[in-house]
Amino acid sequence: MTQSKSNDTTTPGSTSVEAIKSALFFSIGRTDLIKCFVSLISSMMDSKFTNLSIHAPNSDLEGIVTEPQTTPAQLKIIPKINQYIEQQPVLRHLRENKDKIVYTKISDFMPIAKFRETELYKEGYGPMGFDFMLTAAAWDNHGRLYALNLTHPERDFSEFQRQQLQQIFPSFLKAFQLNNLTKLRSEEIQNVLILTNRQKLILHWVGVGKTNQEIATITKSSAKNVEKHVRNLCKSFGFTKRVQLLDYCMKQQQIQFLALKSPTD
Repeated sequence: MTQSKSNDTTTPGSTSVEAIKSALFFSIGRTDLIKCFVSLISSMMDSKFTNLSIHAPNSDLEGIVTEPQTTPAQLKIIPKINQYIEQQPVLRHLRENKDKIVYTKISDFMPIAKFRETELYKEGYGPMGFDFMLTAAAWDNHGRLYALNLTHPERDFSEFQRQQLQQIFPSFLKAFQLNNLTKLRSEEIQNVLILTNRQKLILHWVGVGKTNQEIATITKSSAKNVEKHVRNLCKSFGFTKRVQLLDYCMKQQQIQFLALKSPTD
């Protein structure tokens, strides 16, 4: 298939690559960004069970979002999956490529018949219906692994679907970074200054990189009023220029994904 077709083709859920990217952009600053992404990508890929999990450097599970929501019966199976997780053929590949975004399938490493002979499948993946899996994963600068797993009990994912995921997952990582930065900045400011809700809103959009006119449109205010708020915020922080306010926000600790860092970082 041609590259142009991969940009336009939709799945049974009628969700396009560009639609998901757009939804991610508009979800920045919201607490449900991950949930929104998992739901949309699950529909687009016709994944029967989708999860995005975050693993600590010691491999412990720090958080997980699933579509559909995990049932009590499925929760009982998770310890079995953790017990035999070293039999997951994708895991070694992830560990050897921490500086890359990895897009891989179980079938890249072994036939499905052989995989079904493992304890991981018999005790965990099989009962969950994880016969076929497509994974997108990346490591951050704190040693955490972010893994998106799409699954289907009857058929493998196509190369075209892998290409679609390659177009979307980096956008999710960037949106997640911005969300993290927004949260950190908000917490830092609240610990230092007592700001009005309007000031917090203006500061948020300044930190994201919006111009006064753009902020005015978003907040249904005037550019002149926004400019006044920005001046007052600079004064509160002891800054003389807007760029100093932005620079302060950007210097707060934030998540960076190794594969997204530029050569000069």
